[in-house]
Amino acid sequence: MAREIDREIQVPSGEREVVIGPVSPGETWSFSASGLWTNGFIHCGPEGYRNFLADALQFTPRATGEPWFRLIGDIKADPRTAFPIGAGCTRTFDRAGTLVAFANDSLNGYANNKGAVTLKLSGGGVAPGTGAEFGGFIGWWRGVRSMASRTKGIPLIAALIIGASAILVFMQQGQDLMRGIAEDDFLQPGSRLLQIAFAVGLLFLAIEAWSWSRIIIDSNYGTDRAHWRPKQLLTWTPRILGALPFAASAWALLKNPARNSWFVLALVAVGVIFFAAVILRTDVVRRLRRSAAAPRFELIQRYWVIFSLVAAVVVMAVATLWPVGFGALLGAPAVVFIGLGLIIPVMATAI
Repeated sequence: MAREIDREIQVPSGEREVVIGPVSPGETWSFSASGLWTNGFIHCGPEGYRNFLADALQFTPRATGEPWFRLIGDIKADPRTAFPIGAGCTRTFDRAGTLVAFANDSLNGYANNKGAVTLKLSGGGVAPGTGAEFGGFIGWWRGVRSMASRTKGIPLIAALIIGASAILVFMQQGQDLMRGIAEDDFLQPGSRLLQIAFAVGLLFLAIEAWSWSRIIIDSNYGTDRAHWRPKQLLTWTPRILGALPFAASAWALLKNPARNSWFVLALVAVGVIFFAAVILRTDVVRRLRRSAAAPRFELIQRYWVIFSLVAAVVVMAVATLWPVGFGALLGAPAVVFIGLGLIIPVMATAI
């Protein structure tokens, strides 16, 4: 059992760190925190808040992977020892040093912070458990609720992708659109442009569905897959959503065959390459991070997010000002694919 409160200190949000005191190896301390502090215009408690757009743009606070403005502790001058305090925790230290606490903000972001939380400390305490307070159906249901809360936005992406795929596969109008694209003569400039636009639009939709689903998961679960639960579902859902438009397009053309079978085969090949690429991405990322190109590679997601959001605004303006020409230039299926692909980043960010 923890002893009575030994100390109570204020941790101002505008301070980069507040000294708590020395700790020794093997010491166990219990922490509890309460109160509100403000990051710019966002009011929150010591548990902090998730900033999805900042995560998507790869702007991270000092304790990477932890929510913004969560109360954090670490051994002074050693960021590797950082641990989340939040509303409360128990910690056993494995090294000596001076313990400090701070609001989890960017190093240069403390100027606009206001308020403070009250941190109470007591020596001793019981080591934290696994968090599995319930088993059986109740434990399973709590896990489902937690996953639903932490994957907001993915159901919308799934609904858009499944809905568009169903139209192509199960509605005659969708099959006819697909057949019309496939039967165009690639040697004719107008037909060639429609087929290229179709393929590019399909690939764009697949990348948007996969990438934004992954961004949502990374934002809420962190990038370390060892902490994902349920791991397989979170790993494979973005991949399947990305591959589904290719599978649906191929299926629709098979149900309503066209003369140019090479176009179907080309779509299937692109889809297989895309699916293989997202599966092998983890190994590729690991190698790139060890290479000299690592700093540039780390910014790819940021550039893609900015491109997606800006493109959504620009394409909406172009389609509004030039609706007939826009559709005639790209063809109906490509317009649908590109439109859905541009809805995804806007709606995922808003949600």
